[in-house]
Amino acid sequence: MGLKPKRVEHDFVYFCPKCGNETWRTMREVQVIEKGVCECGQILDFDLIEGIKGKVVYKKKAKPGPKAIPVAVTAPVAPKKADLAEFEPAIDALMTLGFKKLEAMKKIKNALHDGAYGGDMDAFIEHLVMERV
Repeated sequence: MGLKPKRVEHDFVYFCPKCGNETWRTMREVQVIEKGVCECGQILDFDLIEGIKGKVVYKKKAKPGPKAIPVAVTAPVAPKKADLAEFEPAIDALMTLGFKKLEAMKKIKNALHDGAYGGDMDAFIEHLVMERV
C-alpha cells in the first residue's frame, strides 16, 4: 500500500490593488491575519478564510492483466518508404559519403531487415558507415 499524505499545504496569492505586486499567504495566515502591508506601502485588507472543502482523489491502480506469453521473434520487416522518415539522419550521412538517396535508402532497408537498428541512431549510422557495400 502506498503512502498517503498527512496534510495538504496551500498558499494563497494576492495582488496589490495599487502596484500589482504579488503577495503570498499560507493557509494559517489567511485564517487569522486580516491586514498586511505591500512593499509600496499600500495597506492590504484580507478576507479571512475558514478552510477549504475538498478531498483527495487517488488514481486506481490497474489490476494485473493476463501474463504475457512468449512469442517467437521473426526477422524484422523492412519499413516502407514512408517509414524511413525517422532515418533521415542516416540517409543524410550516407549521402555525405557519396551515396545517392535511393542507394542510401536501400542500404538502410537492408540493415533494418538484418536487425542492425537497436534504437540508437548514432550507433546505427556508425554501423552503416563501417559496413562494406
